[in-house]
Amino acid sequence: VRRPLRRAAADPDVECAHGGSYATENGPRAAETLREDKLSAALLFALYTLQGIPMGLSASIPFLLQSRVTYKQQAVLSLVALPFSLKLLWAPIIDGLYSERFGRRKSWLVPIQILCGGVMIVGAAHLPAWMGDAPGVEPDVNALAGFFGFLFFLMATQDVAVDGWALTMLSPARVAWAGAINSVGQTLGYFLSYVGFLALNDEGTCNRFLRARPGTGGMVSLGGFVAFWGWAFLFTTVVVWVGKAERPEAGAAGGVLAMYREAWECAKLWPVRQYALVLLTAKVGSAAADAATSLKLTEYGMPKEELAFLSPLLIGAGVLAPLVLSRFTTGKRPMSVYLWGLPLRLCLNPLYVVLVPLAAKVYGPNPNLSPATFRVFVCGAALLNVFSVNMMFVSQMAFANRVADPAIGGTYITLINTVANLGGTWTSGMALYFLDSLTTRQCVHVKSGKVIFAKEKGRGFFFAKAAANIAAPTALCMAKVDVACTKLHGSCELVSDGYRTELLICTALGVGWFVLFRPLILSLQARPISDWRLRTSKKSS
Repeated sequence: VRRPLRRAAADPDVECAHGGSYATENGPRAAETLREDKLSAALLFALYTLQGIPMGLSASIPFLLQSRVTYKQQAVLSLVALPFSLKLLWAPIIDGLYSERFGRRKSWLVPIQILCGGVMIVGAAHLPAWMGDAPGVEPDVNALAGFFGFLFFLMATQDVAVDGWALTMLSPARVAWAGAINSVGQTLGYFLSYVGFLALNDEGTCNRFLRARPGTGGMVSLGGFVAFWGWAFLFTTVVVWVGKAERPEAGAAGGVLAMYREAWECAKLWPVRQYALVLLTAKVGSAAADAATSLKLTEYGMPKEELAFLSPLLIGAGVLAPLVLSRFTTGKRPMSVYLWGLPLRLCLNPLYVVLVPLAAKVYGPNPNLSPATFRVFVCGAALLNVFSVNMMFVSQMAFANRVADPAIGGTYITLINTVANLGGTWTSGMALYFLDSLTTRQCVHVKSGKVIFAKEKGRGFFFAKAAANIAAPTALCMAKVDVACTKLHGSCELVSDGYRTELLICTALGVGWFVLFRPLILSLQARPISDWRLRTSKKSS
């Protein structure tokens, strides 16, 4: 049995393997290790695919209930994904509390997946009532949010266990595979349970593409689909329980409390703090594009159905891209791929500046551009975005798996992923928050074409000729739809779009970020593995 990876930093051969020479094994042993790694990769792929199933199912619920619930209720449903942002709070428990006889990772993985499968099978029988399928019955949004929120909690817990197990399941030479497997598996699971389920549940899609003769209703129901994947969870769990042995590994002495202390000490390591700063700020250049591009395309007139039509293609690209990129991220310099992906994302910003407003000329009242040509450009831009996003995500995950301390592996990976998620959340949130402030609209009278302004004093309004050079302050049309403007028989028309302004600002910030942080990323990548490990840091101090 190979020695526990906990000792990797003190073992020059393993350090060499992590560093990229991979010369520690050859001949029959190398072939055997490769075969073991392929089988382990297949198991990890299955586990990550199952992880994506509840995610895709939860995303399909708002779509199914779109015309039957309010936006406030939709907001409640959007909270089901919150456990993935909070899993760092209980990750040390998963790393520190386990049965050595049963296996450190299987101690959590097996019961969690059994519970998840059971909850899906039992809950499937109640889904028709919660969805309000019977005539005159309203959907029970709180019950749906509770059901899928609990599944997300279980999958967040499973994610910590699987991330930690990947560090020891794969050999040191191929531990970077875990990043690509994670991305491909989750994307495939999401695709199967979101696009796949909606297609099989839709009567029109089934009659047009899947049935020999037209029938009534979809080919699968929500309850039946959920129950099927519940049984898939149970079957996979039995395979893991019986057919996969864990390599011996040890965590921190002292149990859960010691694991929380070590997690805190890990967060204080200087390379970890520098890397956290990189991940927290890396998406500032793509914030506007990430947050508002789809919204702006629909605002300019592109039908939501056409955007939805792109989903299968983009999800397919999201599955293939990590497989291609994994060849370049397995080694000692995965972040070099990251440094190519970020400029590519920045190059999309000026493309969106020109492309997105063209939707008004394609889908507006007086179209003068070919919709087919426009769709080709939108599709091309979206595919470039998917590829650049995966260049950054897969390399980031490969680097995290390369440097993470297996003794607290699940917590270590969770810490890095949480910081990366926060980096995307705050930048996109800020971009959306300032979008209206940077956008200028004016209230134009529908019949006369004159601009309506609010008086600075009193409650009256006055008219002015509509002109492009009018920049007087107004209390009207601060948002796209303004009740006061509508009551005055006016409509809000766009003068300058804050989206384009934000894209230009983000591009400048992104270029500045790249110049400033590129040397830091290269220096972090060049650091020895021991600098990222808690025990070796303590020994050296």
